[in-house]
Amino acid sequence: MSTAHYMKAFITPLHVETHADLLSSTESLAGAPTYRILRVRKSKDYKPPKDLFYEISMEETRGGYVPWVGDLIALTNVKLKCIDDLRKTQQSYHVAFVHAVKRGNRLTASILSSKPIVDEEGLKNGTLFAVRLINLTTNLRIWRSLHLELEGRNMNVIEKVLQNNFNDDGDCTICSSRKKSDAASACIRDTLQSSNLNSSQEAAVLSCIHTARCWHQYTVKLVQGPPGTGKTKTASCLLHALLRMKCRTLTCAPTNIAVVEVAARVVSTVADLVEYETYGMGDIILFGNWERMKDNMGKEGLLTCEQFVWKRFDFSGKQLKFCIVNLYTHLPTTLISLQVMRIMTRALDLMTSLETLLLSLSAADEGLKQILGENEDEERKLHNRIKLINEKRECLNTLRLLSLKFQVPEFADKNAIEKFCLSNACLIFCTVSSSARLHSIRMAPLRCLVIDEAAQLKECESTIPLQLFGLHHAILIGDERQLPAIVNSEISGKAGFGRSLFERLVKLGCKSHLLNIQYRMHPSISLFPNTEFYGSQVLDAPNVKETGYRRRFLQGDMFESYSFINLAHGKEEFVEQRSFKNTVEAAAAADIVGRLFKDINGTGQKVSIGIISPYQAQVHAIQEKIGKFISDSDSAFSVSVGTVDGFQGGEEDLIIISTVRSNENGSVGFVSNPQRANVALTRARFCLWILGNEATLVRSGSIWKKIVNDAKHRQCFYNAEEDESLDQAITESLIEHGRLDVLLRTHSPLFRNARWMVFFSDDFRRSVARVKNVRICKEVLSLLAKLSNGWRQRQSRKKRSLMVPSGISSPLIEQYNVSGQLNMVWTVDILQENSFWIHVLKVWDILPSSDIPKLAMSLDTLFWNYTEEQMNLCLYKCMEGNLVVPMRWTVDSSSDRQGSCGDADAVQLPKSLASLCLEDEPGTTGKAARKQWRLKRN
Repeated sequence: MSTAHYMKAFITPLHVETHADLLSSTESLAGAPTYRILRVRKSKDYKPPKDLFYEISMEETRGGYVPWVGDLIALTNVKLKCIDDLRKTQQSYHVAFVHAVKRGNRLTASILSSKPIVDEEGLKNGTLFAVRLINLTTNLRIWRSLHLELEGRNMNVIEKVLQNNFNDDGDCTICSSRKKSDAASACIRDTLQSSNLNSSQEAAVLSCIHTARCWHQYTVKLVQGPPGTGKTKTASCLLHALLRMKCRTLTCAPTNIAVVEVAARVVSTVADLVEYETYGMGDIILFGNWERMKDNMGKEGLLTCEQFVWKRFDFSGKQLKFCIVNLYTHLPTTLISLQVMRIMTRALDLMTSLETLLLSLSAADEGLKQILGENEDEERKLHNRIKLINEKRECLNTLRLLSLKFQVPEFADKNAIEKFCLSNACLIFCTVSSSARLHSIRMAPLRCLVIDEAAQLKECESTIPLQLFGLHHAILIGDERQLPAIVNSEISGKAGFGRSLFERLVKLGCKSHLLNIQYRMHPSISLFPNTEFYGSQVLDAPNVKETGYRRRFLQGDMFESYSFINLAHGKEEFVEQRSFKNTVEAAAAADIVGRLFKDINGTGQKVSIGIISPYQAQVHAIQEKIGKFISDSDSAFSVSVGTVDGFQGGEEDLIIISTVRSNENGSVGFVSNPQRANVALTRARFCLWILGNEATLVRSGSIWKKIVNDAKHRQCFYNAEEDESLDQAITESLIEHGRLDVLLRTHSPLFRNARWMVFFSDDFRRSVARVKNVRICKEVLSLLAKLSNGWRQRQSRKKRSLMVPSGISSPLIEQYNVSGQLNMVWTVDILQENSFWIHVLKVWDILPSSDIPKLAMSLDTLFWNYTEEQMNLCLYKCMEGNLVVPMRWTVDSSSDRQGSCGDADAVQLPKSLASLCLEDEPGTTGKAARKQWRLKRN
C-alpha cells in the first residue's frame, strides 16, 4: 500500500466522526459553556465572502468558561438548552470558529464566522450569546497530518509499517557488534541495575535501547503492558536510559493525564540520581497549555537603615537564588557545563553562609548599622566586620566568575523561549495532538518517538508525531486488550476508525514484548482476567501472594477479596443523554460505602475506594447517594466514582463495579465489550466486589456470562439478600422508588424467611400502588413482614364489631390500622397441597374504614362455600410463645385433628408451593367465588 493511499483511507471516516462528535455535543447543550457577547466588530483580516473574521468581546465571570482556540461556537440571541432551541430562534444563528483568544482589560476572541454578522445584532438589549459546541483542534491537526505527505514530510517510519512483511527485525547487525563495548552500553547497564526491573521489563528496555542507537534502519517496537505489570515504570526506565545516552526523544500519550504521569515518573527517577540538586532537569521538557503565574509586589514603606539592608539583601538574595536554581534546573546541559554548575553551587553556598552570618549578628544585638559603620574600631566588632567583609568579597567574586563563564541566553518573547527549550532538550513530553506544534519549529532532529497508552490512540492520530523530521524509531507501549479510542460514529466504528496502530500491528503478527509479572492485584482478582484475556501468561508477583496482601474490609464471606453479588431485583432505567441507571445497585453501593466508613474511619487505616460503572447516569446516581463520602486521594478514607473510561490506568485498594443492566432479554449493550470488562476487573489491589443481575448477564452470552459462571465455580457468587444490611438497603430502595410489586412477591426480600406464606389480591396490589407516601408504604411492608412471621395485634371485640358487620366471614376477617388513615384487611385461609391442608395468609385490600363493609360482604360470598370443617381449620390457632404459627393437616384426618396444637404439625411451607398460582384454589369450591376472587402467587 502506498503512503498516499494509506493517508487517504482515514479522511472520510474522520469527516463522519467529526460530524458525529458535533451531533453528540448538541444533545447536551443544557450543560454547555455559555457566555454573553458585549461587542462584535469586523477584524482587520475581514475579507468577504470567505474570510469573515470578527473580534468579539465577552463578559467575564469569576470561575466562568473561557473560550479556547479551536472551539466551534454558536452565536444566538437566546441561551440554548437543547438543539431544538436553535430551530425555534426567531433570528438566524451563526456558527463560528474561535481563531485566537486575548486576555487584557477585556476578554476578546477572534472568530471566523460561517456568515456575515450585523454588528448591532442582538446587542441592543444585551441578548447575544455564544455557546460552545465542540473543540476541533485535535481533528484539525489530524486532518493536516493526513495531508502532510504533500509537503514532503518524513514518511520513513510510516512506510516501514506499511510493508507487507513488516515485523520486528531485531537489532541492527552493524550496531550490535559494538553495543557491548562502548560507554553508552555501560551507561545502559548502570541504569538497568539501579531500576530493579524484572526480566521481562529489562528485556523490553534493552531491545528498545539497542534499537534507538541505530542510524541505519527505521523501526517500530511494541511493548505490551497488561494491567499492573509496571508499564509506567518500564517506560520511565527506558526514557531515563535514553536521557543518559543524549538521544533526543519525544514521548507522547493520548491525554494530558497520561503524559504528566510518565513525565513525573521520569523526573522523580532523575531527581534521585542527579549529582547536583536539580541540575540537568532542563534536558526534560513538558509542554502544552499552561497558566503563567505572576508575583505581585506590595508597596514599600519607609525603612530604617537596618531594615533597608535586610530587605534589599533578602529580596536580592532570593531573586538571585531563584535565578540560579531555575537556570541549572531548566536549561539543558548543553548550555551549562559541570564546571559552571560547580560555580553556581558555590555561589549558593556562600549566599546562604552570608545570610546566616547576618542573622547571627542581628540576633546577638550587634545591629547592622554598627557592624557596617566606618568609624567602629572595637576589637570584637572589628572581628565580625572582617568576617562579614570576607564572606561578602568571596561571594561577589564567585558571582563575577559565574558571569564570565556563563552567558544567559537572550530572548525576545515567550515563543523564542519555547523554541529555545524545545531545540535543546533531550526528552520532550506532550500529548499526541500537541506534537503537531513541533512540525513548525526548526530544531535538531528527534531520533525516537515513544507513545504511551498507544492502544488508546486512533491510528490516524498517530501519524502526527510519526512524520516528525529526523525520526528513525517509534516505540509503542500499550495493551490492545484494554480500552481503545472512543468513536462516536457507528459508521466510522464499523470501519475500524477507532483501531490503533498498536492493535493493527499485533493482529498482523508483529512481535511484542510482553511484561509478564503483575504487582497490583490479589491473585483471586487477577485469576479471571489473566486466564481470559492473556492466556495465563501473566504471573503474580511475590508481593501480591504474601499473606499480608489479603485484606478484609468488611466481615462475611461475601466481602472477601473477590465476589460477585447478585441483585436480582434491580431495574435498569433509560435516562437522559442515552444512559442507564439502576437505583437498587446504587443503593447497594452506598450501603457498602457507608459500612466501610463506619468500620474504617478513625482506625488509622488509609483506604482508597473506587466505584466503577459503564454508564454516566449510574455514576451520577451513586454520587448523589454517597456525596458526603467522596474525597480526594490524600484523605485517609477516599472514595471516587467514575466510568470505566475514567478509571483506565488507575488503581484503588477496593473496587466496586455496578454493571447496571437488568432486563429479561439479556441485553447489555456496550457493557459486553471484553476490553471494557478487562479494564473494570483489573483496577483493584485488595478487593473487587461486582454488583449485577445474574440472570441478565448470563442471558447476554457475553464476557459477563463467563464472569458469573467463573464466580459460581470458584464459590465467590452470593445473593445480596444473604447480607442483612444489603437486604435492608435494597428493600428501602424499592420502597423509595415505588416498586412495591417486587416486595409483594413470595421470594422478595420481605418474605424470604417468613413462617407464613402470604397471598395478595389484585385489589390489594392496585390499592397499595396508589399509595405515594413513602412512610405509609414502609409501615404497610413492616406490618406484612411481622404478620408473615407470626406476630398478631390484639383487638377488642367492640372495636372489631364496629368495623366489620356480622356475616359468615366476620370471625375470619382481621383489620389492622395503618397510619391512622387506612386499614389492611386480611384472613387466615387454607390451601390444599397434595394430601395436606396448609395455613396461609390472604391480604385482601388496604382501604378506608368506610369501605370495609362492602369488602366484608364480598368475603361472605366467598366463605359461604366453605364447609364447617374448612372454616374451623381457618380459625384454628397454634401458638409458639407470642407468635401464631401456620399449621398442616392431612386432608382425610383433618376433622379428627381440631383439638390441640400438639395434634397438628407446625411447619415451614414446602418449596413445592413456590410455583403455585391460586387461580382455582383447593380450599375454595364455589364457582361464583372463584370468578370474583383471583389470587396470584408470584
